[in-house]
Amino acid sequence: MLAEILLYLKQNQQVRYWQAIVVYPQPDVEVQEIGTLNEVLRPPILQIVYLNQLGAIAALPISLGIVRLIVEPVASVPQAARGLVDRVQQSPLADADRDKFVELIETILVYAFPRLSRQEIAAMLGITDLRETRVYQDALEEGRQEGRQAGRQEGRQEGRQEGRQEEAQSFVLRLLNRKVGALSEDWQTRVGQLPLDALEALGEALIDFSDLADLQVWLDQQSK
Repeated sequence: MLAEILLYLKQNQQVRYWQAIVVYPQPDVEVQEIGTLNEVLRPPILQIVYLNQLGAIAALPISLGIVRLIVEPVASVPQAARGLVDRVQQSPLADADRDKFVELIETILVYAFPRLSRQEIAAMLGITDLRETRVYQDALEEGRQEGRQAGRQEGRQEGRQEGRQEEAQSFVLRLLNRKVGALSEDWQTRVGQLPLDALEALGEALIDFSDLADLQVWLDQQSK
């Protein structure tokens, strides 16, 4: 870092003052012994930031809260991420800036939970309309591509519809298994028989489910 700074100063001699900021996730990974550079790399020239010491995410500005989310314990990441998304949506930011912030939060969750699908990440965020999220749009586009591939084999329109139906069934069943526990074959069959528009509605509604009884109530309402 210091070598690159000095090279920059040599190439830009009009620069008279400089400061460096080094960001560590936590103090125990900091480089403690820097030998002959001790006299050079000290405040105010060098500022050290530890992400895990920035404070509670809810008390930080949105931008710092997103950075702090990187080192949040995995168990509390979903709740912290949902809180950040709520703050972003309620902020006076421009729509484009809100989208960028939400996309950053989604990206952090993708790295925090590498085994989850993009649809599951989107649902974890608790966004009111999943269709507006980047990960949902990407997943939807994948479903459309699968539909288009099936359409070439069995007819474009029919194959496209079947591809979207299968994608929606798989998406909703995975989310339900995580939300209310493993579903029996009877429950899987009942959910799998729902039309595409009902599956998409269920994918959004199940965000508020806490157990199998909530699914039963929702399905009963649909049947009425």
